[in-house]
Amino acid sequence: KLAAELDLGSGMFAALQDRLLKNHRITVQTLPINTMPEWTRRFDKHSMRLFISDRLNSYGRVAELACYLVNCELSEEIDRAVLRLNLKSPEAIKAGKIELMNYTALALLLPYKRFFQTSQRMKYDVEAIAKRFDVSFGEVAYRMTTLSRADMEGIPFFLQEVDQAGNKVRRVGLRGYPKNTFGGQCPKLSIFKAVSLPQQLLTQIVESPNGQAYFTLNRSTKQSGGAYGENMRQTAIMLACEAEFITDMIYASGGAVDRADVGQNCRLCERPHCAQRAEPPIARPMMFDGAENSISAFNFKV
Repeated sequence: KLAAELDLGSGMFAALQDRLLKNHRITVQTLPINTMPEWTRRFDKHSMRLFISDRLNSYGRVAELACYLVNCELSEEIDRAVLRLNLKSPEAIKAGKIELMNYTALALLLPYKRFFQTSQRMKYDVEAIAKRFDVSFGEVAYRMTTLSRADMEGIPFFLQEVDQAGNKVRRVGLRGYPKNTFGGQCPKLSIFKAVSLPQQLLTQIVESPNGQAYFTLNRSTKQSGGAYGENMRQTAIMLACEAEFITDMIYASGGAVDRADVGQNCRLCERPHCAQRAEPPIARPMMFDGAENSISAFNFKV
């Protein structure tokens, strides 16, 4: 409803700015990095000004305005939704509010019906869709994991985001993230290669030990903005689905796709002779034979 009420004639940023001014008497002002070095968004309730850092690119600024507008107009609805989750700790409740606010802001920028129809028409071309809506690759990828309406259901994507150290930043999925069958910590996955290859899109088909094949789309992302000398966070996103859905995507026509047999992680994987193995499998006894040496760092009985 809120998305439909915005006047987009002058663009999304202007529409959000106008809504904040007319409905809440809040003006938006952009500040240089050296004036507001530690924040991307701050509100001064005395002057009724919302400050946005100019470290952000265009879609970063729009996202900040959308989040704040959601906080102004839909905070009660978000509070009720969090209560229904029956979270126990205060920290979990705060995290739930942040996640729901970010999701609602994303839904404001990428309205469900329009986004679904565009995704179908453009065959889930993530980069092209990002340009169409003037948002980031990561925002489109995340939105694709939420297309769950019965009458407009998209491909059942799931998403993983990791940082340069391999830490899991985010894991979500339309049907839940398939941790038990997919894992996501195998070094053969192209997501770990994508972190060090800025702006390159890597496609890969991987097969898990149970025989299930997945198509994955991997690309690095970098925190927008920054000044000289700042160490901005860089991550990589993997958008994935079961391989049978690749025919519905533009990537089916892209020629050869990298393939790999993967495991959940080294301790649970029992694939022999893997050059990428970092640890022995927990359920297999180690082997030692002075006459032989595998390409793997650990030999074990299969």
